[in-house]
This record gives sequence, structure tokens and C-alpha cells, in this order.
Amino acid sequence: MYDKLIVDKQLLEKQLFWLEISFKECSQIGLKKDYTIEEFGKFETLCARYSRSIDFLIRKMFRTIDAYEFENQGTLVDVVNNAHKRGLFEDIQELRIMKDIRNTIAHEYIEEKLTEVFEEVLQYTEHLIQIIKNTLNYITKKEN
Repeated sequence: MYDKLIVDKQLLEKQLFWLEISFKECSQIGLKKDYTIEEFGKFETLCARYSRSIDFLIRKMFRTIDAYEFENQGTLVDVVNNAHKRGLFEDIQELRIMKDIRNTIAHEYIEEKLTEVFEEVLQYTEHLIQIIKNTLNYITKKEN
């Protein structure tokens, strides 16, 4: 189980790397009424990376930590509650909002509608980056 924890940690580090690059690019672009094709592409990439990162964090990394610490493999709510108890994030409601944004991105096929989530994605990507860093620090402490 230790090996899986380390492999998943490395995957999470890679996701953080790419998420931070997209976040920096889109923060520099800022929110606009109209985007160039290149700008829209960068925001679309940020949305995709945001979605993959939150999915991986909650569905994979939190579960891997549970398994490593011999926690009961329960529902997704149990997994989130366990991560909250570990202090990986402060607000369960905020994590729920972040997951809802992911669902909106995943199910939005109309280009104009996708631009409506850019503001939330920019806002919550910063929080997601912090939660990922908290999780990586938590795992590093377990390694020692």
C-alpha cells in the first residue's frame, strides 16, 4: 500500500504542476466579456485540468490515504469526511462547491455557457491548489 501512496503522490504532483501553469496563464488573461481563440483555449485547458485534479484528489488520492491508514473504505462522503478530519481542507461546503463546478464543466457543451464558469474556476483553482499542497505535505510527513 505504501508503493501505491507514493505513485499516487507523484501523479498528484504532476497534476499540480500543470494546474499551476494554467492558473498562472489564465490569471494573467483575466476575466473578460470576449476572449480570443488562444485565450479561450487556455481557459478551456484550465477547466479540464481543474476537473481532472479535483477528481483525482477526491476519488483517488483521498481513498489511497484512507487505505494506507486502514480507514474503512466507505462512501465518497466518508472519504471526504476523513480528509477533513486530517485537516487537508477547512470547509466541506467549499469542497462541495468545487466538485459542483467540476460537474458543470463536465456537462457543459455550449461554448458561451462555459465562459460563465471561468470566474468560479479561477477563484476555486487557488483553493484547489492549496488543498493539493496540504495533501502532498500530509503524505510527505507519512513518508518520514
